[in-house]
Amino acid sequence: MKKNIAMKLKHIHIDNYKLFHDFDIDFCAGGKPLDIVVIAGINGSGKSTLLDYIKQSSDSAVYWGAHDGDTSTRQLEETVLKYVDRFVYVDGKSSFDAYREIQALLDNLFHDFHLQVKFKGLDADRHMRFTNRDGAEFGINELSDGEKQILAKVFYLYISRLKGQVILMDEPDRSLHPSWQSYLLPVLRRYAAENDCQFILATHSPQIISSAYGEEVRLLRRDDEGKVRAESCEEGPYGWTVERVLDEIQRVPTQRVPEIEQQLQDLREAVRERKYEENDFKEKMNRLENLLGHSDPDLTLLRMEIIRQKKKNEL
Repeated sequence: MKKNIAMKLKHIHIDNYKLFHDFDIDFCAGGKPLDIVVIAGINGSGKSTLLDYIKQSSDSAVYWGAHDGDTSTRQLEETVLKYVDRFVYVDGKSSFDAYREIQALLDNLFHDFHLQVKFKGLDADRHMRFTNRDGAEFGINELSDGEKQILAKVFYLYISRLKGQVILMDEPDRSLHPSWQSYLLPVLRRYAAENDCQFILATHSPQIISSAYGEEVRLLRRDDEGKVRAESCEEGPYGWTVERVLDEIQRVPTQRVPEIEQQLQDLREAVRERKYEENDFKEKMNRLENLLGHSDPDLTLLRMEIIRQKKKNEL
C-alpha cells in the first residue's frame, strides 16, 4: 500500500503483516470506492489488525480505537470550544447562539437515538455541561458510556467538519444499546456523502451488519490453509433480522446458552425416535417450557412435530 493514500481506499495488498500473508481486500463496488466498508469476522480473524495496518501505513487516516474513550472525550471538548469561539470571535454572534446551534445539530443527527440529555453550554472553566429530563446538570464525564461514545465520535465528526478523510472505527458499537447500533450506519453514511469521507468499521454487531448493504460488507475468514481471506457478501444483509445475520453472516452455531441448546437437541432426538410419550421426555419438555415459556419457537416446533407424527400414525 502506498504511504500517502488518496481520499478513499480502493484496494490493499499485504505481503506479510502479523496474521496477514499474501492478503488482498477491495474497498470498491462497481469500480468505485465505497463510502462505508464494514469488516466482520470472528475473534482472531484480523479485523482490528487490518485497521492497525491501515493506520500505520497511512498519514491521513483518522483512527478511533475501541478503548480510546477518554482521549475522544477530551478531543470533543476541545473541538466544541473552538466551535463556540469561532461563533463569538469570528462570526460576531453570542455564545448562546452557538449553544443553540450545537443543540439543533444534536437534535437533527440523533433524532432516532432519543438521547436523554441536552447540551446546556460551557461552565466558567469552559467545560461542557448537560442536563437531563429532570433538569439535573452534569459534565461530560457523567454521561453514560454510550452517550459519550456517540458524542465523542459521531457528533465530533460534524462539529469538527472533517472532510476528505479515511476514518477507521474499531468496534463503534462498543457501549451502544442495540437500537443505537442500528441507527449508526445511516448517520455515518450521510456524513460520508456530505464530506467526501470513507468509513472503514470493524464490528461484531449484527445490528450494524444488518444496516449495511451487501456491497459494503467484507468478511474475514480463514481458508483451508489457515490464511485469512476477505470475502464479499453474495446477498444481503441489509434489512435482515439479527438472527439471520448471526446464522448466515457471522456463522454463530447457536444463539442460545449451550446447555439449553443441548437440552433442545436431546428433545429433538427423542421426538425423531418417537419417545415423546415417555415420562423422561415429558419431564424435560415441561422443565424447558417453564424456563423458556410455552410459546418459545423451538418448543412450539417440537409440539408441532409430535402432532404431525401422531396424525401420521393414525393413517
